[in-house]
Amino acid sequence: PPKESPPPNEMKFHHLFLLQQLLQLSYKSVIAAPENDLIESLPGYKSPLPAPQYSGFLDAAPATRGGGSHLHYWFAAYEGTKYDSWEDAPVVLWLNGGPGSTSMLGFLQELGPLLMKNVPTSTLEGDGGEEESMLVRNPYAWTNIANLVAFESPGGVGFSYCDDMLENPENSCDYDDITTANANAAAVRDFFTSKFPELLNNPFYIAGESYAGVYIPTLAKALLDGNDVLPNKINLQGLLVGDPCTDNESQELAFDMLWYGHKHGFVPDDDFDLLWNTCQTRVPLAHSVGTTVKAAALLDSDGPLLSRVGGGGRVEGDFKMKLVRQNQQDQRQTLDANLEMTCTAAERKFLLTTSKAFSQTWTKAFINNLSLYGRSAVTSYDVPGSLNKAMADWMMLPQVRSALHMTNSPATQWPGPSYNWNYEKKYAACTDLTRSEDTPSMIDIYHNIAPRMPGRIMVFNGDTDPCVTYEGTRTAIQKVGFEKVSSYRPWFYNATAASLSLLKEKDPLFGPALSSMPSGPQMGGHVVDYEHGLSFATVHGAGHMVPQFRPQPSLTMLNHVISGEMLSPSLPSDVDLASMTEKEFELFLGDWVDEAWDYNYVGDNWRGGGEL
Repeated sequence: PPKESPPPNEMKFHHLFLLQQLLQLSYKSVIAAPENDLIESLPGYKSPLPAPQYSGFLDAAPATRGGGSHLHYWFAAYEGTKYDSWEDAPVVLWLNGGPGSTSMLGFLQELGPLLMKNVPTSTLEGDGGEEESMLVRNPYAWTNIANLVAFESPGGVGFSYCDDMLENPENSCDYDDITTANANAAAVRDFFTSKFPELLNNPFYIAGESYAGVYIPTLAKALLDGNDVLPNKINLQGLLVGDPCTDNESQELAFDMLWYGHKHGFVPDDDFDLLWNTCQTRVPLAHSVGTTVKAAALLDSDGPLLSRVGGGGRVEGDFKMKLVRQNQQDQRQTLDANLEMTCTAAERKFLLTTSKAFSQTWTKAFINNLSLYGRSAVTSYDVPGSLNKAMADWMMLPQVRSALHMTNSPATQWPGPSYNWNYEKKYAACTDLTRSEDTPSMIDIYHNIAPRMPGRIMVFNGDTDPCVTYEGTRTAIQKVGFEKVSSYRPWFYNATAASLSLLKEKDPLFGPALSSMPSGPQMGGHVVDYEHGLSFATVHGAGHMVPQFRPQPSLTMLNHVISGEMLSPSLPSDVDLASMTEKEFELFLGDWVDEAWDYNYVGDNWRGGGEL
């Protein structure tokens, strides 16, 4: 495998980052929780906040271009009963990916203490009637187990900004994977040293999804490297990395919508054979191609690119699909007229049967690109009626910006990023770069950081995710090369009853499998464990945003990572399994399931009383 020493450009930024951190820590004083950042109340939520919440800015390392970074954080304190106070509880940082996606998506739609409802903001403006609530209490919030903080990262995303935006909000903030990791690391240290020094020694975990599959391991490495030389050590214990960009070679098929559509029965075998082998059609998601992300093109960044492997082609209607053909010898060829018509017809039938190749941007999409078995839902922030549009309108309300202490942010739109924002990908993950010594993938980063961390690294994937399919992630984690310590096996969670009020108020995309009737232990997915605490798990029935679509099993995974325990009991060795008689195996199988269903694995609830 490639050597673990970082590329030269990473070393340069790493040294500058450490110098900046030493200067920053030299003059920061130790203070208590920042009262100026305390959120007193939130428009659209009539009740008192369930626990203290804070929102403000963290000083971070410079952008690639644009000056210093100032990242918006939103902190929600622990609500459970295991610890005497939230000041004693672990801290979990949540990051969404993109690049260019706000982490408030996770905070307000997936795992935070309050969830956004798809309600127009006009309900807050009155017109003589009673104001309707825009937020609903989340009984499956990660604050049941730990303190939770989300960063809008990098600068230019959400309310976060770089210095140049203060002169003109349209000025460019440019970042890459290296400057983003350094900025996030600096923000973490600012959070623990200037905002919440009382939490500095608490166990710290980083979690996230999608392109945060790059953000999280590179941030972990930056923090571990910083701990080697900086005075205040960040108590980094473990990671939860969901549906992640990890390694191009391993995930090549994982980003192809034709392959995915055939796997799930949307494309007949004969059509797939024709398209894949004769027409050489490929439908890679845009986020898996190229290295540069520009804000001006983000509206198209999640769409698939229908291509016939090779070069140059044509545009297919309004779907902006580049059609290219190439034979198996990688030489351009001209198909005869009959085959041309046959391929075109098959491609168009594929688009029809798969809602334009599982499009996220088509306004008439009838399949959910993020959760295959969930309701269809347009995700654009500018489409009236979408949950994201309701959330964007709410975040930009003057009273909300004031409540979050964001009135000084130069951002003129939310979630952004600002129009001239640019991002450069540096790793062989969700790009078309080839893994090498100078261009590692996350395989190499995990190989570096896992032995340096005391806790668990759980890499997980929804097993119906159309964006990042589980097969490629599973292969990438296997390629890290650590010895397997427990074989692939099921894991379970306790399906407690959801309240009728939650089922009535929540958005349909949140927890579609939740029920008012308890079901006891249910299969959460499958898991395999490697040495150095590295694990890969699937989450059964989940799409791309696992905590949103499957909140109960997500909470179970978090609990196991923080406790340091495996998700389910180990299996005997292959020799021992093969040596059992049929009767012995039947007895073992029943006993194993009973143990896997035990409270120690599935839990009950982590709040100390009542159903979640």
